[in-house]
Amino acid sequence: MHPVPILWEVRCDLEAEGSAWESAPDVVREARRFSEVGGFLALPAFADRLEGRAALAAGRTEEPVSLLRRAIDRFAEIGARWERACTDLTMATAQLQADDRQEASASLDRAVPILEDLSSLRELKWARALASELVESS
Repeated sequence: MHPVPILWEVRCDLEAEGSAWESAPDVVREARRFSEVGGFLALPAFADRLEGRAALAAGRTEEPVSLLRRAIDRFAEIGARWERACTDLTMATAQLQADDRQEASASLDRAVPILEDLSSLRELKWARALASELVESS
């Protein structure tokens, strides 16, 4: 029996939270395979986000942005506001790494109101740190 989709979603997030970048490709591959077999709508976004976070951690600049964009679009499409906002924070990080401060600011502007509305304190702290980084780098 295959695990339910939420377990794969959690696994994708746990890989990123634990910075387990060496196993991320295997998790992404299995999550995509499971999603194709089961026809799950959200799971590809979790896989895209994990793959984008792994690429970001590896210091790549263009690949994370396209992967994270796909995840953001999918999360928006299915109405997963918190997941989209969290992915926007990762996107802002990627955009800062690519020295695209204007887009990083736009990503933060999209994320913060949702995170405030949902009282997502940990993510708001992350957003403030990114905003400070934007100010310091100007």
